[in-house]
This record gives sequence, C-alpha cells and structure tokens, in this order.
Amino acid sequence: MTDRMKGVVFSELVDWIEQRYGVEVVDEVLLEAELPHGGAYTTAGTYDWREVHAIVTALAARIAHTADDVLRSYGRHLFPVFAERFAGIIGRTTDPLDLLAGIGAHIEDEVVKLYADSELPTFRVERTPDGLVLDYESARPFASLAHGMIEGCFLHFGVDADVKMTGGGNRRRFDIAVPPEAKCPATR
Repeated sequence: MTDRMKGVVFSELVDWIEQRYGVEVVDEVLLEAELPHGGAYTTAGTYDWREVHAIVTALAARIAHTADDVLRSYGRHLFPVFAERFAGIIGRTTDPLDLLAGIGAHIEDEVVKLYADSELPTFRVERTPDGLVLDYESARPFASLAHGMIEGCFLHFGVDADVKMTGGGNRRRFDIAVPPEAKCPATR
C-alpha cells in the first residue's frame, strides 16, 4: 500500500476549514497537527494520508466534534469539487445511482488513467429495488469521508436519499435508499 494521496484532497481540506471556520482556526489546526509540509499543499502533489488524519483530528478537537463527523462533513463538500474537477467522468450521467453503481469499474479506471499511482478503495455495488448496497473496503481510515461523498453526490444531483453506514474497520457497507417520490431517473 502506498502511503500517498493526491494533493487535491489536502488543499481542498485546508480551503474548506478556512471557509467554514476562518483563517485563525486553519493556522491553529495546522500548527497543532505538526505537519512536515506545514500545511502547504499543491493539488498536483502527493502527500502522506496520515497528514489528512492529523489535520482532521486537530480540527475535531478544536470544534468538539468527532473525526468521523469532520470527515463526513468534508466529504459532502468534496464531492462537488470532484464533480467540477472530473466533469468528464462525473458529467456523463444525471443519475446519482448510476454514477455510484459504476464507481467500482468505470470511475476507478478513469481516475487511475489520470493518476497512475493512485490507490483507491474498492467497491462492490448491488442494485436494490429502492437504491443500492455499496460495500467499501480501504486500507485507510476514511470510510466517513466516503459516507460524506456519497451524501454529497445525492446533494449535487438534487436527489433525496437515506445513506446508512454499517460495519467497522476497513470494511463498511452503505445502504442507500431513494424514496419513490425522489427525482432520480434510476428509481422511476
């Protein structure tokens, strides 16, 4: 397993903290996290994923939330950033269920083409009558980030969905239900 993650995740995290909590909180969190880069990240760089963990942990302590709550909230923010950055991939569909159903095959392949050294989580997806079951596995402790990104996906498409995460450790299951009245082409 590579310990590296793409810089866009880091730079967006720092920007998100600044937008949401202010520049003073960013400075305090980055100082408290004791980062080798001091919090200076470029979107094109690669950095140790543990630095995201250190930043999130420091922010969580400062705002009296859990690290999982912070990651989930950040994930909701991060999805539209990725939707814009990877519009050629995400913009191919107007249906969040179709997008998520293809995450294991199509999206991962496209991301690896762009970033050959990427090590992505694995997904197994099963359609259900009212949504999806998505089994997630990652060597990194970012299931709550994935949870937020799934929620962010539905927010991006303007579709109501109930996303429940179960399991523990490196393996999680997301049960995704879209109410029949929701505006989602895959459920009609």
